Amino acid sequence: MSCYTFDGLMREIFIKKKGITPDITDLRPQTIGRVIFWLQKKPFSVKKYYSNKFIQFCKQINYSKMKDFCLNT
Repeated sequence: MSCYTFDGLMREIFIKKKGITPDITDLRPQTIGRVIFWLQKKPFSVKKYYSNKFIQFCKQINYSKMKDFCLNT
């Protein structure tokens, strides 16, 4: 028997079903430049704007593509 949090259990099920380990990145103004390279040299306020947009996108259910979300909100 193994003990997991709900998130940990979902992660284990995903790994067993897909055979891959998910690459999860916390996009914050401090880290977003490592993922979206053209943001590396941008001011903090620009990085914060895009980080917040990403968070808003993740919290909604109406759009499955970031481009559609940005064009319609």
